[in-house]
Amino acid sequence: MTSLRHIVAVACAVFQINEVSGSNMSVWRVSSTEEIMANMTSDIALRTVLGMKSMRDNPSLLNLISSKIGTGLHRQSSQRGALLQIALRGSGMQKTVTEAPGGVESAKELLNEMLQESQNTFDESVQTCKVYHLRTWRSMERMRLMVSTYNANAADARGRVIGAQGVIATLTTAITQTTEAFQQHQKECRIDLDFLSAQIVTVEGDIAVMAKVLELTTCEKDATAAATTAAATDFLLVQCSHCNNAVYLQHDKVAKMLGALKSDIAKRTVKSSLSASFAESLGNQQVVALDQEGVKRLRTRSTYKSTPPTEGRPLIPTGGVNTSDVPAIPEPFDCQPTTKCSIGSSPNCQNLQDRFLAVQAGISDQRDGLEGEKRWKQNWCEETSDGYRNQLDGYNENLRQTQANLAVATKDQNVAEKGSHQTASMHTSTAKEYTRTMQECCDTQNTAKSEDCALKKIRGELMKLEKDDQFVADCVVSEWRNEECSASCNGGTGIQTRSVVVQSEGGGKACPPLRIKQICNDEPCPVDCSLNDWGGWSSCSAKCDGGVKERKRDVLTQPEHDGMPCLETEDEEACNIQSCSSDCVLSRWTGWSSCSKACNKGSRQRIKNIIQPAVGDGICWEPKSAERLQFNECNAYNCEYALYKPKTIVTCNSMVDVVIVIDGSASLGEDGFEKSKNLVKKLTQAILGGTRGAKVAVELFSGPKKWDDYLLCTGDAKGTTVDMEQQCGIQWVSHFTNNTDALTTKTEAMVWPRSTTLTSVALGQAENMLMYGREEANSVVIVVTDGVPMSQRNTKSASDKLQEKAKVIWVPVGKKAPLELIMELASLPQDEHVIEIDTFEQLEEDKTINDLVSATCPVLKFW
Repeated sequence: MTSLRHIVAVACAVFQINEVSGSNMSVWRVSSTEEIMANMTSDIALRTVLGMKSMRDNPSLLNLISSKIGTGLHRQSSQRGALLQIALRGSGMQKTVTEAPGGVESAKELLNEMLQESQNTFDESVQTCKVYHLRTWRSMERMRLMVSTYNANAADARGRVIGAQGVIATLTTAITQTTEAFQQHQKECRIDLDFLSAQIVTVEGDIAVMAKVLELTTCEKDATAAATTAAATDFLLVQCSHCNNAVYLQHDKVAKMLGALKSDIAKRTVKSSLSASFAESLGNQQVVALDQEGVKRLRTRSTYKSTPPTEGRPLIPTGGVNTSDVPAIPEPFDCQPTTKCSIGSSPNCQNLQDRFLAVQAGISDQRDGLEGEKRWKQNWCEETSDGYRNQLDGYNENLRQTQANLAVATKDQNVAEKGSHQTASMHTSTAKEYTRTMQECCDTQNTAKSEDCALKKIRGELMKLEKDDQFVADCVVSEWRNEECSASCNGGTGIQTRSVVVQSEGGGKACPPLRIKQICNDEPCPVDCSLNDWGGWSSCSAKCDGGVKERKRDVLTQPEHDGMPCLETEDEEACNIQSCSSDCVLSRWTGWSSCSKACNKGSRQRIKNIIQPAVGDGICWEPKSAERLQFNECNAYNCEYALYKPKTIVTCNSMVDVVIVIDGSASLGEDGFEKSKNLVKKLTQAILGGTRGAKVAVELFSGPKKWDDYLLCTGDAKGTTVDMEQQCGIQWVSHFTNNTDALTTKTEAMVWPRSTTLTSVALGQAENMLMYGREEANSVVIVVTDGVPMSQRNTKSASDKLQEKAKVIWVPVGKKAPLELIMELASLPQDEHVIEIDTFEQLEEDKTINDLVSATCPVLKFW
């Protein structure tokens, strides 16, 4: 037999989706009246009715059922009779029931009251369970959202943990590698600086040696001096073919001192000086080979041979190619004087001393260069060390920050994981309670419906037994309809209404309440985020290479209860995106200048100026580079072709101030000096012969004869008065003048100084003379020389300064002239500023004069 519990269980086992308050929610299904009635038998109806509390509490209804249908029930079913007896005993009525007054109408009223009670129970359960369902379901949705949020936060934190661990590993490696590179850099700097210091010590030692050599080679003529210095006849130069034509100096004291030289520069210059002195000592004589007696005599004397150094200074890596010098051919082991050697006559003492002075000047240049290189190296090492320190500081700061970020990320991950587990556990508990409560709701509502059906069944059977054919219709109402709630949140009141579908008839169940008031929208109102106004922009984080500026705004109200979330509270914007390192910006090409020469191939030039200088590591081209300076050939015809015969030399017709600088060193020779004097005379006549007011000054230079004088002339005199002519070999033949005859007279009176070549001081004196020139006149300096400057370093510096104030024309004469050095010193284009003369005889030629005059004066006179 089917029981009521079975009916309720079947009715509540089905799960469906209903539309509740606009959301899809799962609720337990309550069976319809038709479904319950289909399974409601008389036995089940009797059990249900007799089991109702209201029936047990109403003995009159039991008496009525007993008096009206007791006998019929016994006849139809002994089980029903037994049930009736059990119900009677439960109500305290043990005797046989008798028919009660009121009849069926009274029973119908009592049953209708019970029907109304069941309806009320059903309605109350529906309202209560609906509210519980909505609240609990929203709570579980929030829990699920919180779990998702916690999981996302945990994943994000885990990603930050992994990222921080990767950055820490990278930074740790970078710190290790940078520290090793820094230590290697410091080691290499110590090695290089120690090497440079050792080289400086070596060169200073050679300077001291050469100072003693110069003392021994002082060419004094009085007897007192002769006792302590070397005479010219004490020196002997020997060249041996079996020793790679090395030249030997035969002198006891000097040879030993020269043999003590250690630096490359000293050995090279001494070698070239001895070779030049040997060639000079021969003059026009034939080479005389040594005989056996001469060999034996020379082997008893000290010997210094002019061999090249066998060990070169290793290159210090400064960004270029780090290679070794090509090894020199080793000297024969038995390189001693033999009959294969040739002897030269005694060298000129002053010439030899002048060359040794040049050696000393060259060694001093080397020392100054090494000291400059050492200072540069120290600065570079310190700057690079600062770079390594800054890099390591940055790495360590990033490492500390990343480690802090790792700790924060690890904490965030732990908090998120804990929150996820706790919320998920809370959701599980809530879901269990929700399932239990909704099951109770379903059971209560289905029980109420089942009782309703059972009461109707019993009422119908009573009417059958009494053969009451009266039509009975219970009131049927529609589903509840929700009217608008008085508030959208925080709990308002709303009215639910339903209408009558079927009116009660024939004593059927009356209609239930059609209108009820209930609390609605009781969830908290959402609170939207409220933000303050933006603050001002910060300053840019970098001046170039792309920085960031930022602004912030405060949160006035945090969002709650699904309110609108906050928008960005921090804003960033790129700034100063220009590169920290940018090349300079150049102007367009200027127009072409006028031609620099009236004939003999001049040039026009155009330039680009700097509009915007280079920034940072950007590059900018030098003024003389092809990117900023261009030349165009002009007036390429020969000056001689334009001359009116019988005129053979052009005349200057420009306003120029010209300084002619004449080399008077010993290397010229007497004939060479005479040819130089003739050049000056012809050149001054051609320059001063025009009508535009040219002026000429003439400077004759050589150099000091003593090392102490060289130091005074080129260094800090410390208040000592320096005689430029006697001590430095610099004399002004004439200051600026346009008197040709007077200048010619002074030129003819020039005396050959016959000393060293102090070119640097001569250029400096020429620069000083230009201060007395005219502002409206072009300044030109003509330098005629055949010798190597005593100090190439100082000469380069003096030449650069002079070129800032004047056009400098170099005239290298002869094969001994330092053409390679002069090309480095000359302005562009070099062929206009360097006029090569092969021999001194060519100095007097008209072509040479025309070349110099056309290079000096842009406007010429051809008649």
